[in-house]
This record gives sequence, structure tokens and C-alpha cells, in this order.
Amino acid sequence: MKDLGHDYEKFADAGYQDFEIEALQEIANVGVGHAATALSQLLHRRVDMSVPTIELVHFTQLGTRIADSLESVVSSILVDSIEGDKMFNLLLIFDKESSINIINILKSGEPPESLSTLDEVSQSIILETGNILLLHTISAINQFAESAYFPKTPQLSIDMIGSILDEIISRQNIELKKESFLLIECNIFTDKESLKGNIIILPNESGIKFIMGKLYGEDIYETG
Repeated sequence: MKDLGHDYEKFADAGYQDFEIEALQEIANVGVGHAATALSQLLHRRVDMSVPTIELVHFTQLGTRIADSLESVVSSILVDSIEGDKMFNLLLIFDKESSINIINILKSGEPPESLSTLDEVSQSIILETGNILLLHTISAINQFAESAYFPKTPQLSIDMIGSILDEIISRQNIELKKESFLLIECNIFTDKESLKGNIIILPNESGIKFIMGKLYGEDIYETG
């Protein structure tokens, strides 16, 4: 797989191995690429994308990495996927600007001034757009790993980013690897608008090892 200049030492310090990051990068490339095609069909216009990037972000910096402050209101979509007893959870966050751009593309009228007062149609537009990104990422995982992760119903939340992250960690009982998160950033462009999606891979060591075992063989952690 192509080396995109990852700081593997930084990932290693958080417990991730080189091959894990390379595989997740390739999955992100394929998933976001397929999502861009699907979004093009939904929006009835050309959609381009940049190469997704994977970064390791400490929990205390995650909120301000995505938004201006922990009090910034954002939209988020959570998808829990499951195969047997293995979970793999993805959280997608759009900042205010991207959320409003999504609505502007698909809905006529004046753009909303606040995410906190969005009507049902606007919320549905954000949910559908985010769901496309997440489902194609899960589909790419299944394609590469020959797994069968089944996504549950996506959950939309519009709140301060700090509150969203606190709630997710509390509710999911997340296994933190030195309190660091894998963050996939993807930039999508139309002729008039740009969208920035932030896909957070919620730390789940057993889920990642299950996928890597499918990709490289069950003995990968014994020999790698």
C-alpha cells in the first residue's frame, strides 16, 4: 500500500502497528471514493474529493481539532456495526459550515443561521449525507476484509461537540488507547460548495484486530 507519510512512531506509541494504519488508509480511500460517487448521484452534480488522511488525535484535542471550540455546535452521525460479537463503531462529525453547505445544496430557501433550530427536513438531509459516507466506509471494510459488518440505524445528534464526545465515550464504554482517536479527514467538493467530513474510528481493539485478522490472517499478531 502507498506510503502517505504517516508518522508511524506516533501511531506505535498509541499501540497501533504500521500495517493497521496502512490498511485503514486504504479502506478510507475506497470508502470515501465510493461515497463521492453516491453523493454525486444524490446531488445531481459532479463531486470531487481529496485523498483522505488519517491522524492520531488525543482526546483532549479532538473537539478543537474539528471545531472552533468545545462549545461549537456541530452535527454528528453515529453508526454501530456488528458481526457476531464484534463491534466496529464510526462517528462522523460535520462542523457548522459543512452542515449548512449540505443543506444549501439539497434544499431551497434561506440557509439556516443556527444548527440548533434546524427543521426536520434539514436534519434528514444531514443524516442522509452522513449515512452515505459511513455506509460506504463500512462497505469498504467488508470488501477488503471479506467480513460482514451489519450497520445499525444511524443516530443523528446536533449539540456542542464537547457534549457529543463525552456522551459517546460514556455510553459506548470505549476502550481508549492512551486516550487517542483515529481521525479520518475527507474533503468533498462540488462546483459551488465544499464539505469536510471527520470520521472518528471509536477505539475498539478487538474490532480492529478482527478486521486485520481477516485481511492478513488470524496469526498476524503472533508473527507481526
